[in-house]
Amino acid sequence: MKIFINTTNLKQGGSLQVSASVIHELVKFSGHEYHIFLSPQFAALVDTGSYPVNFHFYNIPSNPISSFKNLLAFRKKMSAFERGLKPDFVLTMFGPALWKPNAPHLVGFANGLYLYDKSKFIQDIWLNTPLKRLYFYLRRSILLFELKREASLIWTETQHAKNEINKALNFPGGKIFVVSNTYGIAYNNAPNRGNAKEMNGPFTFLYLTADYPHKNLDIFNHLLPLLKERNINCRFRLTLPAEVFQKRFPAYQNDPMLVNIGPISPSDGPKAYHEADALFFPSLIETFSANYPEAMISGRPIITSDLDFAHDICMDAALYFNPFEPGSIAETIETLINDAALRQKLVENGKRRVLEFDTATKRAEKLLNIMKDYLVSNR
Repeated sequence: MKIFINTTNLKQGGSLQVSASVIHELVKFSGHEYHIFLSPQFAALVDTGSYPVNFHFYNIPSNPISSFKNLLAFRKKMSAFERGLKPDFVLTMFGPALWKPNAPHLVGFANGLYLYDKSKFIQDIWLNTPLKRLYFYLRRSILLFELKREASLIWTETQHAKNEINKALNFPGGKIFVVSNTYGIAYNNAPNRGNAKEMNGPFTFLYLTADYPHKNLDIFNHLLPLLKERNINCRFRLTLPAEVFQKRFPAYQNDPMLVNIGPISPSDGPKAYHEADALFFPSLIETFSANYPEAMISGRPIITSDLDFAHDICMDAALYFNPFEPGSIAETIETLINDAALRQKLVENGKRRVLEFDTATKRAEKLLNIMKDYLVSNR
């Protein structure tokens, strides 16, 4: 197959890491010709010179959604590439692409904010003014309309997300495919400290996070005083830029209970888990988070939000709390710290659960097979 891979709308977050992993793994499937269109942010992650001759890269300097003028120019440019190169299939890693090719189009979708619009976070916290509500639902309508208009097929990362896409778009379930996320290749040779906590030291929770509203960072301002009051010996390590940490937590700049280690690269993730005792993940909305399989493969127990997305991914490999209630979180933390047998059980469950996710190679292979099967059935 001759395949266009579209990453032109990617700017930050896990979508960049997933896309980089998929393209890296496609090298193993040499019987195809790949034409990869890069956003500036994605281009910074990819060493294009290291790829074989069946990979062709194109820099697209302007984000299509930055202005209407850029959108029109983007569509014109991509259509010109399609007419010249005549791909068999277009894969947009995460859409909508805001461009409808003539070739069949497989579009990834992982935007939980617009998928889970009935959630407590969206309805009670995020949409706290009439103007925000109007803007949110207008934008959601446009994005979902574009996704349905341009996609021949859709892929997403969990069964739960597939069900929600089917309901939101009335898109045929047989044309929505689940291709799970997974841990990165750096974890294949991760150090193994075992799961016994450091003697006499505070129990260390790792939260690999960025400064997004749904990451529930404000909960620390309510949780930490409660933990101090209960004399719970623990600490949290965050991965925020220094200026964000200072702005978010001015009262905790020198508090040993809340430590900011700064943003880390994917290759440094295994070391961060190696130095932690457990994953703390209080997020309010996700379609998938690689933090879960990363913790599982690293042999770390997980405590996380008692929400559908977390249960769908972790199943019995996590301990759950109400992410809106500091008291619930504190009780769960205390339970985990005081129960070594429970921690061991969660680790063992995680080691079984992580085997059920696609590997990075399997994920790339699945995406190729979805496209190949479509072409065969639509000859």
